[in-house]
Amino acid sequence: MIAPTPAPTALSIDQYAEACRPEVVEQLRRMAKPLQGCRVVHVNSTRVGGGVAEILSWLTRLMNDLGILTSWEVVAGDPAFFR
Repeated sequence: MIAPTPAPTALSIDQYAEACRPEVVEQLRRMAKPLQGCRVVHVNSTRVGGGVAEILSWLTRLMNDLGILTSWEVVAGDPAFFR
């Protein structure tokens, strides 16, 4: 079983309400409702550095906060694998 792996430094969805209007967070909750209980696995080649890792560090936490079961897995391989 894949367990959700939120980034410890990411903000919760409720903390974003402080930076934007609470209506925006409520709209995100409404939009996510049909996806609650679905599973999303993000796959990336690195846990740190690069744009994708930067995005996934907070996106994974937010998706889980919205009830979408989300994890972030990192693939390993030698240079030939990535070519």
